[in-house]
Amino acid sequence: MQIKYPFTVTLAGDSIWNYTGPREVTVSNITIDSSLDEDDGYMMVNVLHDTTWEIYTDSAFGPAISSKLGFDVSFTEQGMQDDGCASMEGTLEPECACYGCTTMRHACIDEILN
Repeated sequence: MQIKYPFTVTLAGDSIWNYTGPREVTVSNITIDSSLDEDDGYMMVNVLHDTTWEIYTDSAFGPAISSKLGFDVSFTEQGMQDDGCASMEGTLEPECACYGCTTMRHACIDEILN
């Protein structure tokens, strides 16, 4: 699974920061840094987009990015947000112990990271 860029996210419009930009946000790239805590599966995720940081807390943005990645992510703290880049984080569940696991989460993470 490879993410095709750019793609758009339709915001819910419920950010607590009075976001007044367009409801459609274009995402041009996502970078994932999993080296911070490999044992826990913690990943720092930066999402490059074409609007301001005030999209922070919009309830549709995180689920849309999670859907593209195949694992759940959420915004980090407000002070880490920048215009054009959403700071997010997620935890990848450890690979399950079942024989021949083929879930998207386990089978495709190497493709997402590379």
